[in-house]
Amino acid sequence: MSISGNKLVSIDFETANESYYSACSIGISVYQDGEIVEEYSSLIKPCKGYDYFNYYNVKIHGITYEDVIYSKTFEMLYKEIYDLIKDGVLVAHNASFDMKVLKSLCEFYDLPIFNNPYFDSILLLRRSVNGVNKFNLSSVSDLFDIELNHHEALSDARACLYAVINIMNINNEYNINELLKGYNIQYKYLGV
Repeated sequence: MSISGNKLVSIDFETANESYYSACSIGISVYQDGEIVEEYSSLIKPCKGYDYFNYYNVKIHGITYEDVIYSKTFEMLYKEIYDLIKDGVLVAHNASFDMKVLKSLCEFYDLPIFNNPYFDSILLLRRSVNGVNKFNLSSVSDLFDIELNHHEALSDARACLYAVINIMNINNEYNINELLKGYNIQYKYLGV
């Protein structure tokens, strides 16, 4: 797999409960050659046995069991998601959560695990923005005047991507490999 420093893929999941297998929504926003070139959003029917919706999660994102009962499973969506992600650098806001969800879903359905490099936008923001104490997505969106419908997966993915684009603009560096190198941030990988 050839990874381009010019293709950045932001991903966000919402889950039905505390399990990484319970993804009920995905949002993906793709940045390449200076612009957002594609976006993707879908409800997901959670993995069997992990498909209960707890009160806390529903209160956060508003998605219920009734909303996803006729939705596709991650296994059914995999090819579409793979085509978007396959040759890009992944980013998420609080990446450890979203990457664990992605890896867990691939393992559950015995699908090839994405081996893309990824990084956490929170780490980039902490190293690049001075005088800010809060780096949650709402605070970052306010800082950069990014429109956000928080906990709607595509809106969260897009806001994460725009936050990184703002750092690119500040640094006048649009190759993500070079940008991260300048802040001494190393990639992590899902497949290892």
